[in-house]
Amino acid sequence: MANKFTPLASIQSGFNETNLKIKVRVIRMWRGITKKGEEFTSFNILLLDGKNSTIHAFIPAVCAYDLERKIMLGTINIISDFTVQAYKATESFKCVRAQNQLIFSQETKIQQLDEKQAKIANEFFDLYDHSEVKPFANQTAYLIDIVGIITDHEIFINNLTNRHGEAQEQAKFAITDGSSLWKVTFWDKFARLFVKAIWEKLETPVIIIIAGCRVLNWNTEVILTNVASRKFYLNYEHHSVKHLRRMLKDPDFAKKVARNTVSRKADLLTVEQIKALGTDFIQRNVLTHVNIMHVDENQPWYLFVCTSYNVEVQPENGLYCCQPCKRIVPYPEIRFRLVVLASDVTGTVQIILHDRQIRTLIGKRARQVVQEQGTSKHFPRDFTLMAPKPYTIKMEIHETNITSKNSLYWATNICHGFKLEETEVPVQQTVTTNDEQATSSTINVQGLSGLNCNSSAITKD
Repeated sequence: MANKFTPLASIQSGFNETNLKIKVRVIRMWRGITKKGEEFTSFNILLLDGKNSTIHAFIPAVCAYDLERKIMLGTINIISDFTVQAYKATESFKCVRAQNQLIFSQETKIQQLDEKQAKIANEFFDLYDHSEVKPFANQTAYLIDIVGIITDHEIFINNLTNRHGEAQEQAKFAITDGSSLWKVTFWDKFARLFVKAIWEKLETPVIIIIAGCRVLNWNTEVILTNVASRKFYLNYEHHSVKHLRRMLKDPDFAKKVARNTVSRKADLLTVEQIKALGTDFIQRNVLTHVNIMHVDENQPWYLFVCTSYNVEVQPENGLYCCQPCKRIVPYPEIRFRLVVLASDVTGTVQIILHDRQIRTLIGKRARQVVQEQGTSKHFPRDFTLMAPKPYTIKMEIHETNITSKNSLYWATNICHGFKLEETEVPVQQTVTTNDEQATSSTINVQGLSGLNCNSSAITKD
């Protein structure tokens, strides 16, 4: 019994834990982070055994200092005297599909082995196909691993201020498997590490594996982003990377990838031309010069959004409940949403302006306008002053705009006056995936739940 090691896949809560002994490699290590960016004393590790099974282990603060000096990333260890604990139903963003986790204590024994004493892989990835990504945006239980070709290697750090007035950094790029494209946003320290790495002399195109990434909906788009347990690998020695590299030697596949990396300007079109667009414009951005003639006062001009999951929340018995998070949101974020009627000499369209576009125009946040309104039932004057005036609006063309001739369009940017786009816009900024997310006002669409598209002030073709 002394030399027998328990396979990770067979570990269950309720085992006689005094008899458990595992031989594993530490393949990932991370700490949770507070909202202020401070790391917790406690930390986490991901363990891999010789049968390519993984399990998550948590090291509480009470023993973190002692065990951190014994646990080295990448090493093989014999570990015993730990507790097996089932995950709670409310726990989110788990990096493994196991039902249980290990809890270490001051009694936990860790013996580091020489590499020759065990045959355990250096890494293991639970990779998902690009076609399987989208459903993960509707849950918070699990993270995913994904591999893809980076479409544009000129990636920079963007500096911004979040809604709490705190400075943050982000790096945006896109990955493709040749048939679909997903936007990725990395944040702060992780973003800096990534940008530094991508500018090293690497074989191009660079192929990335993102381990433990979160999938979320953001303004009707599916975005991949990082959480504490994440890690990236560039041109890693893995069969999935080698497979994509071989595929790139196929001229037809290389052309598919190249189509996702071509930069092009958003075309300046009239309303009439926009309504006549074909399927090749689905998920593309266009510019239009229009006059906003009317702001619909019959539509709700703000909505409440979950602070964690970025979805609209509705009040239930006076409480705001987020279904994906399965929690009550005590102080939801308030965001703008307006429907406007815009025209040029060729026609008229209805356009949804979201929070960022409205803040750009009026220089205020939604919560500020709500506070200024107080108990007044009048439509805010900031909005009535928007019409009638000329604007340049960038809109994303969705599938229902083409196939169902839906005249409700989504703005992605806006500015006062008639202007031309001076710089080219990479396709990665305007394309999400080949699995288009419908935006018709006649179906259940993220962000449209409280919108009455039959308002008398707005007509449909």
